[in-house]
Amino acid sequence: MLFQRYTEAFARHDVVPAQVLLTSGDLALRASYLNARNTLHRLTELGAVPVINENDTTATDEVTFGDNDVLAAQVAILLGARWLLLLTDREGLYGPGPGGPELIGDVPAGTPPASLPLAAMSGSGRGRGGISSKIASASMATGGGVTCVIASGSDEGVIPAVASGHHVGTRFSPAARPEPAFKLWLRHAKPTLGRVVVDDGAAAALRDRGTSLLAVGVGATEGGSQAGDDDEVVSGAARTRVGKGVSAGSSDDIRAVAGMKSEAVRQRLPEAAPQVIHRDEFVLAEPHAADPAPGGVV
Repeated sequence: MLFQRYTEAFARHDVVPAQVLLTSGDLALRASYLNARNTLHRLTELGAVPVINENDTTATDEVTFGDNDVLAAQVAILLGARWLLLLTDREGLYGPGPGGPELIGDVPAGTPPASLPLAAMSGSGRGRGGISSKIASASMATGGGVTCVIASGSDEGVIPAVASGHHVGTRFSPAARPEPAFKLWLRHAKPTLGRVVVDDGAAAALRDRGTSLLAVGVGATEGGSQAGDDDEVVSGAARTRVGKGVSAGSSDDIRAVAGMKSEAVRQRLPEAAPQVIHRDEFVLAEPHAADPAPGGVV
């Protein structure tokens, strides 16, 4: 019945809507991620408008987007969209002003979500995604080069206004140097299944020089990930997050060679990859305009 309403509304404009149901699990595997992208591109090429929602029939608590703001941001990144519009019951984001809350018109690229000064305002409680979710989703999308706007869903003409480039609501500027598509998928869609603890020297090299991670820089592993799974990389007793990447070996294999130099690794595991995580399959934990330029190895 709901989609029949969509069909009737779109028919008045001679447009066909297409129902698409996704789960985060659909985006976690690279092959299905690319299949979803190809399907959505093909639908738009045919002139249809995909109406996307989470597939509640198959989603579980462990593999959900959390709310539609996150789903929208991931789809925007998936498609390489120019704009992401998040609609709410306000004109946009409001910060404290001398006479009360004032609309924040622009948020520069690279602004950390936690640094935005927001005025205390009550929400409608109609949706699962609140303002904090919209800000996090905007940060996610802009890191992928997508301009994001948070605006009122009840304002007349808000969608065509944004699509034509008019300034409404709060606009988040996109990163000047968005990450490559593979690294965007790795950062936002591929789930983390294990953890690799590295020493401070390895952590600094990963952050500053864009290196690969070798076994000699590993202190320990946690979890039971397999080769090809995504591992979180942390450092120090505080387990400070460094980044995440695709593991070249299982947790057991990494544990067996932790702290060893390359020659000793080859003797222990002759078939092992030369690195624990390759630099091309690693992203830093904190948002950056781009990862450091490729360098050597750790």
